[in-house]
Amino acid sequence: MTDPARTRAPQALLSEAQKNDLDRALKVLESAVRAVEEARSALNATAVRVAEECGRGGASAVARHAGWSAQYVSTLAVAYRAREKSAAA
Repeated sequence: MTDPARTRAPQALLSEAQKNDLDRALKVLESAVRAVEEARSALNATAVRVAEECGRGGASAVARHAGWSAQYVSTLAVAYRAREKSAAA
């Protein structure tokens, strides 16, 4: 016994106005995502700077304030130091 072949429903066609609306919404979203990524990068850099300024225990202090783990802050610091070394080389 074989199943009958399935056929696809016809694809809907978008009007130019609908395409434009979608394109505008996608651009707004892409811009917002870029802004969030830039803000996260700035926050991470600030967290590392503050942790290093505080010296011993700085990662823990930053972590408590931000609601992160001290391990996360320490890992950020290591990553930023590695990035600075490679940029200097």
